[in-house]
Amino acid sequence: MEPDRAVIIEGLETLLVAGDRVRLEQLTANLFDNIRNHTPPTTKLTITVASDSTTGTAVFADDGPGIDPATADKLFDRSARSKQSTGRSRGLFIVKRVAENHGGSVQAHSRPGIGTGTGTTIGLPLLATDQVAADNEGHRSAPPANQPRQTR
Repeated sequence: MEPDRAVIIEGLETLLVAGDRVRLEQLTANLFDNIRNHTPPTTKLTITVASDSTTGTAVFADDGPGIDPATADKLFDRSARSKQSTGRSRGLFIVKRVAENHGGSVQAHSRPGIGTGTGTTIGLPLLATDQVAADNEGHRSAPPANQPRQTR
């Protein structure tokens, strides 16, 4: 993100989800890139982190110009293209694929108009309680080769 852009983080300080750290970092980087590339530099970003008993959520919401709600459903399509784009951007398509490959979901929400903003909600399964307890006791074991790694 640009050094002058306001970024506010609300909610939980720690959210433990099961997953591949590299792919989840890619998901987050693509969301940041999308905000940086498609909103003015003065646009504020608020990240709200929460969970219920099985799912962790992170909402990336900006106070930028917003988009047509009919377009929001198509943002994550492989062929999505914005009016500002000079080519196809697969960043949000990758966000959706990473979330879904981790058993999660992604949704966009927006209202058109100045200052109404656009939000993206990512939902991912929480790390199992027994895995958290083992990690806290220092008994972290490597997951089987075909299983995703945990990410903090």
